[in-house]
Amino acid sequence: MPRTSDKPERLRAAAFTLTRDKGVDGWTLADVAAAAGVPAGSIFYHFRTKEAMVLGVADELDSDLAAILATCALEDGPVARLTALLDTYGDRSSEIVARGTAIGTLAPQLRRAGAADRVVALQERLVGWIAAQFEELGFAPAAARARALHLLSGIEGAAALAYALGDPQPLDLEAAHLARWVSRASA
Repeated sequence: MPRTSDKPERLRAAAFTLTRDKGVDGWTLADVAAAAGVPAGSIFYHFRTKEAMVLGVADELDSDLAAILATCALEDGPVARLTALLDTYGDRSSEIVARGTAIGTLAPQLRRAGAADRVVALQERLVGWIAAQFEELGFAPAAARARALHLLSGIEGAAALAYALGDPQPLDLEAAHLARWVSRASA
């Protein structure tokens, strides 16, 4: 039976971290290999180019988003699911203050590195998921999408401000405000 390798996952995770911390232009394939503990020569077996590795970073971001949404989906009802999504920002506030959000920090990097279509698909999936929660609350599709954009813009904007200031307060305040706004939407 052939042995499966976890090298691609380790390489994607290392590239994800390096992109978040240094930007796409701040690392090389050799840096990724070193961070992943993989011999530099073997990286080309899994990712032939930096562009391929950038797509791997997009895949890693997509996997993280899928895990977050799957966890939120376990909540009972759309208000609880939206609140759980907002809570994920609060739960990671120290990481966000230190590094920004994965979506907010990595999306512009990935767009500039040639993965714009992947970034758009990822953002649309998140907006769609949020909009579906508002539709379940009885909002028409256009109104639900507008509310989804409002919620995501608010929390990502607050996360960006928290990162810029090095202070979680803007994120904490906006998350609490949006949680109240969501709870009133169900009334």
